[in-house]
Amino acid sequence: MTEIERLNPGIRDLLAQARRPVNSGAGTWKDELPILTLLHLTDPHGVQEPLRRIVAFMADVRDLFEDAVCTGDMVRKYYHTGYDFWHECGCDPILVCIGNHDVLNSASYDWDDLISQRQQAATFFEPYAAGWGVEYAPGTTYYCKRYDAHRIDLIVLNTMLRGEDDAAQNAFLREKLARALKDDTGVVIALHDTSASKQTVIPCRFSCLDRPVEAPAGKGLSRSHQEAVQEFLDAGGDFICYLGGHGHRDHVCYDPDFPRQVFFLGPSTDMVKGLRHGDAARVAGEKSEDAFNFVSFDRAGKTVKLIRVGADRDRCLRHRGVLCFDYENGKVLYED
Repeated sequence: MTEIERLNPGIRDLLAQARRPVNSGAGTWKDELPILTLLHLTDPHGVQEPLRRIVAFMADVRDLFEDAVCTGDMVRKYYHTGYDFWHECGCDPILVCIGNHDVLNSASYDWDDLISQRQQAATFFEPYAAGWGVEYAPGTTYYCKRYDAHRIDLIVLNTMLRGEDDAAQNAFLREKLARALKDDTGVVIALHDTSASKQTVIPCRFSCLDRPVEAPAGKGLSRSHQEAVQEFLDAGGDFICYLGGHGHRDHVCYDPDFPRQVFFLGPSTDMVKGLRHGDAARVAGEKSEDAFNFVSFDRAGKTVKLIRVGADRDRCLRHRGVLCFDYENGKVLYED
C-alpha cells in the first residue's frame, strides 16, 4: 500500500461507487456506458516529491481510473527553470496542458514575452504524446483523446495561444465538437484557467470561501472557444465540463455569459503553493500534504463526481471529500 492510500483509507470503495452506472431498472446498470474516471492534478510547479507520491499511487490503483491529466504550470516559475524533472519523476504517462508559467520566457513575469508554440510543443508534448494515445499534430499544443467505450472525448486546449495560433486551435476545437455531435459523444475540456470574465462561483464545499476565482495571467479561455462549445450545446451536444487549475485552490464556477459551461478548478499539488493561495492547512507527513481529485463522468446519470485525495478540510472545517454535480441542470446533488 502506498503512503497516499494509507492516509486516504476507503479511496477504493469511493472509486467503486463513483464508477457505478445509474440503475433505472432491474440490472439495467449493466447496459449503461461505463463511467470514465480521470485523476486530475494541477499546478505542481516543479516540486518533485508530490509527483513521485502520485505516480506511485497511480501504479497501485491503476485499474480504478482511465487516465491522469495535469492542467498546467508544470514548471517551477518560468520555462527556463526546466522540465527534466517530469521524466525523472515517472510522469511520462500523465496527459498535460499548457499553463501560463510553462510558456513564460524570463523571470521578469512579462506575460507578453512567451516562448513559441513550436518550442512549447517540443518540450511538453512531442517527447510524450506517442504514449498518450491521443490525436495530436506535431508543433501544436492541443489535442483530443477518444474514450470509445465511454463515448467521451477529452479535448485539451492551450489558453496561452494568441492570434493565428489560437485561430487554428479554434478550428481544431470546432472540428472535434462537430464529430462529437455526429457520433453522440460527450465532451470534457481540460485547460489551465478560465475566461477573463469575473466567474460566478457555485456554492459548495469545493468552492473556496476566502478568495474569488483567480483571473488569468494572460487572456484566458478565448470567447471564440466558449462560443464553439455553446453552439455544440445548442445543437444538442453533451458538453460535460471544463477541468482546470491556475488559482491553486478549489472552485466550481462558470462565466456568467455561458452558465451551462461549468469549470471544476483543482488545488495545487504543491504543498507550499496550496498554503500560500488556498484555504487549507497543508502539513508534511499528514493527509493534507497531498491534494488532487479523481473525477468521474457519468453520461447516463448526467453527473460529474469528484473525490478528493489528500487535503480535505478547509479553515472553516468544511469537509471537501466528495461532490456529485448534475451538469445538465447545473446543481449540486450531494456533497460530503
